[in-house]
Amino acid sequence: MARKPDRLSNQIQALQKYLRSARANYTRAYTGVAALIGKRRICPFEQQLRHRRFEDGSRLLKLAELCLAELRHQRALSLAPFQPGDQIRVSVTVKGYAPALQRYLILDLEWNKRDTYVYVVRELTEAGRLHRGRHRGWVCPKWQHLNRRLYGAGIGRSPVEDDEQREPQVFSRFSWEPDVFTRFDRL
Repeated sequence: MARKPDRLSNQIQALQKYLRSARANYTRAYTGVAALIGKRRICPFEQQLRHRRFEDGSRLLKLAELCLAELRHQRALSLAPFQPGDQIRVSVTVKGYAPALQRYLILDLEWNKRDTYVYVVRELTEAGRLHRGRHRGWVCPKWQHLNRRLYGAGIGRSPVEDDEQREPQVFSRFSWEPDVFTRFDRL
């Protein structure tokens, strides 16, 4: 009988537990290698075995960290409404100014703490090509309770939108100004 993989959130928790034990194993191996440094007479076989244990612990720790990073990336992809390759139109609303529309291409997602994520984006020209003078940027979604509060206040939603259309996501750029809101729509 074939085994089925566990839910992604449970896999992340299990790998986090294993990562703690891998870090402890690496620390013990490092302590064992460091204990031989001050000795005048050593057994070369013991030195080689301790050094091998240290190298294996280091490789195992790096592998576990890479696995956890990939699981978190997959978690971010499962949570995000927009996926890499999607073109989006962004309207930035600042009090006292007309909304500015920009087009972006989503390149990737990066996981953050507490199941949040950041979009890695690149600006597009009006013709739909990548903008040569612009570099990668990051846009992060607002918290869910903030989304509900903003939509309830009428910010980020046009009064003429149909209820059948998908509700746009409210995003915030990395900015120190609390009055800057960004709205994303799929093109």
